[in-house]
Amino acid sequence: MLQINLDPTDALGYLTDQRQEQLPFAVSKALNAVSRAAVKAEQDHIQSHYRIRRDWVLRGIQTLKWSTKRDLVVIVGVSEDRDFLNWSEVGTSNRTPMHSQYHWIPNEQVLGSGVIGKANRMNPVNLHFDAQGQGPNRTFLAHTPKGPLVMQRTSSNKARGVSQRIKGGGTSKSGGVRLVWTLVKRWKVPARLQFTTTVTTTVSREWPEVMRSAMADAMRSAK
Repeated sequence: MLQINLDPTDALGYLTDQRQEQLPFAVSKALNAVSRAAVKAEQDHIQSHYRIRRDWVLRGIQTLKWSTKRDLVVIVGVSEDRDFLNWSEVGTSNRTPMHSQYHWIPNEQVLGSGVIGKANRMNPVNLHFDAQGQGPNRTFLAHTPKGPLVMQRTSSNKARGVSQRIKGGGTSKSGGVRLVWTLVKRWKVPARLQFTTTVTTTVSREWPEVMRSAMADAMRSAK
């Protein structure tokens, strides 16, 4: 949450009584306008730095509290049900999965994207492995010191030594086998949200003109 304090005390001395009466309305209108601009700017930032599949994520950036002329406060933030976005504000190297034992990291060179929909047969929800580590679509589990890997045979020849550990966690491209998913229990979340920076920059840039426009509208309506 970002709080911005505005003190109009000095400016009041230069305003007529009529303008002073209209000032709270103008400030409230301007605050709400810049909050909308800040939300839009942060949503645009997210779209340029993340792969977004649903607008549901973007709608998590919102004005949590609107201003009124009796309460000149706006709050722009992340809704509680999208609080995972906050991980990317400061970054963390110690995240753990919320709903499963492992976090699945895709090999984008193989899968073509970091976003694998549930309809995709290579989505984790569609990969079920038997007791020998064999899965659908010629996939199998390979165990490494750093954690399991989901491998895929690229030919009809069955890979040998499925249960063998791969030294140092590395994989070989030989034998028609490729890495599809890396499973980890902890992973790093980079600080890419830049919520505070984006909102502060937007408010600082937009406020003077928005406030002038809001004050002009307030004076016109008072006539």
